[in-house]
Amino acid sequence: MPLDNVDEEEEELFGEMYLTDNQKAFEEVEDEYMEKKEEMMSKEYTRNKTLFEENGYVVVARDFVSHEMADMFTQYALFEMVNSEEPNRDEQVPGAYSNYANNLAETLLIGLKGEVEGHTGKTLIPTYSYYRVYKAGDVLEDHKDRPACEISATIMMGYRHAPNSEDGTEIDGIDMYNWALHGYVNGEKKYFPHSTSGAVIYKGCELEHGRDKFNVGEYSYQVQLFLHYVDADGPYAKEWAFDKRPSVGLKRETIARVC
Repeated sequence: MPLDNVDEEEEELFGEMYLTDNQKAFEEVEDEYMEKKEEMMSKEYTRNKTLFEENGYVVVARDFVSHEMADMFTQYALFEMVNSEEPNRDEQVPGAYSNYANNLAETLLIGLKGEVEGHTGKTLIPTYSYYRVYKAGDVLEDHKDRPACEISATIMMGYRHAPNSEDGTEIDGIDMYNWALHGYVNGEKKYFPHSTSGAVIYKGCELEHGRDKFNVGEYSYQVQLFLHYVDADGPYAKEWAFDKRPSVGLKRETIARVC
């Protein structure tokens, strides 16, 4: 049966003809779950908007992205690092592998904009994406970000925390290790721990932030994805939209070639 001239309702009925009883039952449960999830997320967004305005940050402890996406992105980032001709080119964290405006990361920059908007209550314009593969011993010095990072999300996509034999860290202890971002709220240093697939959303230009030494053993890593935006109604929107590129998704070398 060709579907070229079938409307949406007819197409849905056509698909149901081939569902098993288990699949039908699952869809019913899934529909109930999604209704409840939307109700709870509405409450979560309301809470987080207030916290974001009051403190300059909000922690989404888990499930900012799906675990499947986090796992896939982590493996992708490691492959990219291994195959890069310049594996250690990060200026802010010397020796760490990083990637600006990567195709997959830029896709997530667009795709997750609505989530960041929901937690902040802001209408956002994407500026750029970035990811970094931290290694043992890395430190992210305390800093504030440039205007293109007015509102940012840092997402822990995946990690391997091996025990540090140099300082005697036990294997049981490393299982509980959380290498968290920290920030200074009203002059007080606070840590923002979260699980894999969780995120910290923060005002990058206002909140001084950093990471202490990555105190883990050899062959450890932590993959962090950064999604940066500006407030569409804020002071940086006109100048810093797309990080001064013609569009999201364009690398600097592409711009030079096609524009």
